[in-house]
Formats: sequence, C-alpha cells, structure tokens
Amino acid sequence: MLDIRPFTTDIFDRIKGANDYSLDQICAIVSVDILSRLEMGVIGKDTIKGFYHGENISSKNLEKIGAWIDHYYLYHNRADIPILSRYCRSFCQSLVQYYHIKKYR
Repeated sequence: MLDIRPFTTDIFDRIKGANDYSLDQICAIVSVDILSRLEMGVIGKDTIKGFYHGENISSKNLEKIGAWIDHYYLYHNRADIPILSRYCRSFCQSLVQYYHIKKYR
C-alpha cells in the first residue's frame, strides 16, 4: 500500500517555496480548492495541516486530499498521473476497509 503523505508534503513544499507561502496559507488554498474547484465539500485547513504533520484523518478527508493531489498532477502534466491515481484510490479503499473491519470487531 502506498502512503500519499510524501506526495502531499512534496507538493506543498514545492508550492510554498515557489510562492513564499506559509504552511497555513497553502493549507487554506488547498481547502478552498477542494471545496470550489473539485466540489468535494469542506475540509478545514487545520485538518490538512494535521495530515501534513503526520496526524491520522478520516478516510473521507483522505479521499479529498488524494483527489486534490490527482488534480495537481493532472494540471501540471506529470507523467506519473495514472500510477498516482491508482495508488491514491487503492490507499483510500484499503483505509476504508481497515476502519470498517476495526469498527465491527
């Protein structure tokens, strides 16, 4: 299973460096992007920031961040899009299955 956190931190760090943004600023931008551009609903900047720092988040929010990563790679014409998309979906599905099994044990 692939962890999408390294992709997230890599993208955030590149955007922060290129634009001289703080972590709070990039998390707010991602939050607005997920809500307005991807139309996937609300995710707070503090949730995104927590994920960046290694905190666990809900599978629903993980899926939103994964979709944002997919969108970022698509928008920036990266060659590794299909691999990333497949792994993000697989990772999210595995997480959902894990929590579902754990919840009913």
